[in-house]
Amino acid sequence: LFRQGFACVFRPFYELYRADQSLAVMRETLRLLSDIREVTEVMYRVGNGVQSDVLLAQVEIARMTEDTLRMQAMRNGMAARLNAILDRPQIASVASPLLPQFPKVIPKLDSLEKLAYAARPMLKAGASDLSAAKSMEKLARKELLPDLQLGVQYGQQTMPVTGDTQRMGSLMIGASIPVFARSRQMKLREEAAAMSQMASSDLAAMRADTRGALGERSADVIRARRLADLYRNTIIPQSRAEVSSAFAAYRV
Repeated sequence: LFRQGFACVFRPFYELYRADQSLAVMRETLRLLSDIREVTEVMYRVGNGVQSDVLLAQVEIARMTEDTLRMQAMRNGMAARLNAILDRPQIASVASPLLPQFPKVIPKLDSLEKLAYAARPMLKAGASDLSAAKSMEKLARKELLPDLQLGVQYGQQTMPVTGDTQRMGSLMIGASIPVFARSRQMKLREEAAAMSQMASSDLAAMRADTRGALGERSADVIRARRLADLYRNTIIPQSRAEVSSAFAAYRV
């Protein structure tokens, strides 16, 4: 439930961020297409181009405009969903989200595991269930012991003839012995032991799931950081240089 709630809150945020970034790329692409259309029209007017290039540029501009309008509608939908989650009016404006910065140092997995074991609500609930099952198992083991009973009674009464007060006291000692222990107390002990074993297995499974999830998330963060560095320092600069060179050559 916690994971579903986390995804329900943060998914519209990241989808809104992706929509804004896609709109920025589309608008830049639309501007470049407009420049290319102007160049093709000038070349066609001076006799150095063909009409098909002009028509192709116009078609691409129309397609990009359609994609931009569709993405803008998606962006409005994401903003409305985010307003609904935040209990804000649907017409409230939503600014472009800013992503948090990646941490410079990622904690080691053993530190993350200790933190998850101590703070994850699901593991806390599992540990509480195991503690309760252990207590029930201890209580079931004590059911085979005799149940001792000790009682004291005191009473007094006034004699009607002499008027003397007569006092009486009694001490009672008893014990209840489990006669049908094999069919009752032993069954209860076996059931409590099975419940304790099941709670222990559930807690171990939840811890294993936590370790696996931490490993996956850590690998995702490392991969995302490396991809971001690759795009930021290599792919995007080379692509921009290639586009600028090609467009400059086309203008010439």
